[in-house]
Amino acid sequence: MNAAIKEIGIIGKGKMGWDIFDNLYLNDFTIHLLCRTNDDKLKLKDKIKKQLNKKLKRNLITQDAYDNRVNHLHVSCDVSCLNACDLVIESVIENSEVKQNIFKALSGIVSDRCILASNTSSIPLDTIFLYENNKSRCFGLHFFYPLKLINTIEINIMDNNDKNRLSALKQFVGKIGKIYIEFSGEANFLLNKILLSLMVQAYRIYQENDLTMEDIDEILKENLFLLGLFEIMDSVGSDIILELAKNFTNKRNQCFNKPYIDWINTLVKKGYTGRTGVKDLYACHLNPGKTDFNRDQYQKEMIEKFQSLLINEIFYAESKGYAAKQDILNALTQILGIKKDPFEYADQYGYGNIYSNLISYYNGTHDIVYKPVENMFNAS
Repeated sequence: MNAAIKEIGIIGKGKMGWDIFDNLYLNDFTIHLLCRTNDDKLKLKDKIKKQLNKKLKRNLITQDAYDNRVNHLHVSCDVSCLNACDLVIESVIENSEVKQNIFKALSGIVSDRCILASNTSSIPLDTIFLYENNKSRCFGLHFFYPLKLINTIEINIMDNNDKNRLSALKQFVGKIGKIYIEFSGEANFLLNKILLSLMVQAYRIYQENDLTMEDIDEILKENLFLLGLFEIMDSVGSDIILELAKNFTNKRNQCFNKPYIDWINTLVKKGYTGRTGVKDLYACHLNPGKTDFNRDQYQKEMIEKFQSLLINEIFYAESKGYAAKQDILNALTQILGIKKDPFEYADQYGYGNIYSNLISYYNGTHDIVYKPVENMFNAS
């Protein structure tokens, strides 16, 4: 039986790495935050001390809790500090070689009981853990930013993962107040795969030159999601989205994804990686938008297209045995802030109409992504 997780290492001090630490540091764990330089170490120690002092001053934690945290939070630029960890979470740049080298170095430092987890959003786990001999302890543990708002965590598993370690990982997720959804094999990163399909759809609508990116995002935020899809793209970074799109492209979606990948690749080559505020993306790639068309009707058709695609993707995932459709929807609702339940929409709009929409999109584009999934009829 694998012991409970008590000591945790976090590798990476970037936006995601810090957010993971920030979400864990008040829990009853010993935590080691690994950074690259001594200057980073000093800055992070000061940042943590200020956060704890602020909570103590505001009576958000007791003096005993303060003392406990001070004694159990450690920052280092020496990887050997992770030697006693029960779990190490890597959250660095989305680059397979960088991640491989990190886990290659860890193999000679951590004990055999230590669980190794990558926060990768798209890189195949077999690639990341290429040099790890004991792959039964290797997992994908995908947190979504920001952790304070999104309670869902993807546990992506590999073939022959140890069941006791998986159980310990699930217990850890529960202890920090989160909910896990588990995927394996080709289902790994399913939530991001569906998100990518929606982003590709947004770009395809933009290509029609009827609406600007800002128009599309505003319609999406008014009717479907908490955030616009171009807004999400800019926040994540076009360089990361490019790698994600390349990693997720397969026979089913290659034609559907290609125009989007070509566009993102052009952005990256021009040096535009995002993360500077979506207004920059809106301004740099502005279609004037048409004025001589029925905007209300176009908006209605656009919403139908997104809902039809989303419903089809969820049913497709269930038909492949990846997860139950309601579990997938619950997780996507957390991540996207879905405003209207797609299944309720389908009940009102009619699955027959959704089927007709998808057939129309499929006949017009020959993209397999639009091909209606047969098990959708069982829901009608």
